[in-house]
Amino acid sequence: MTRFESLAVAARRAALEDPAGLAVADGRVRWTWRELNERVDSVALGLTDAGVEAGDRVVVLAAPTAPAVVALHAIARIGAVAVPLETRLTRAEVVSATAVVDPLVVVHDDQHAVSAAVLRLPLLGLEDLTSGQTGPGLAADSSAPSEQAAIVMTSGTTGGPKAAILSVAALVASAEAWLAVLPPA
Repeated sequence: MTRFESLAVAARRAALEDPAGLAVADGRVRWTWRELNERVDSVALGLTDAGVEAGDRVVVLAAPTAPAVVALHAIARIGAVAVPLETRLTRAEVVSATAVVDPLVVVHDDQHAVSAAVLRLPLLGLEDLTSGQTGPGLAADSSAPSEQAAIVMTSGTTGGPKAAILSVAALVASAEAWLAVLPPA
């Protein structure tokens, strides 16, 4: 039995079990599980207001920060598929990688707004989505283990980028494996 069913419910479960526990530490940002869960609800609401639905692919072009963590949880919570892109890609590489996955929208941070704009897709700024306002508690999504959860781009020595599709079960198995070897927080 796993400790959590998927990323879609991880923050909600932790917020219920340890609401005051530290969930995110990013520079000066310190969020409890309750605060993270509230932000995830808010961003999930913003994504659905922008038309993102279960199964839609959402490119994430952002540095690994607290708001990016919120975005990844929110994408999972609504059952959409996260497509995080390496932020060091050139604009041409961003266009090439994105063409492979056919996303609906791009979630980006301020630092990568110019790269995101070349995609000619609807853009959602992380800073706007994670403005600190909290939303109503959205129902936690419990995705089927076989459903797509994320798509990561791979590269090789020849040819263009290829998409590696990761299921909910694959992400849960990876998280469980890391939990088994990492020391307690």
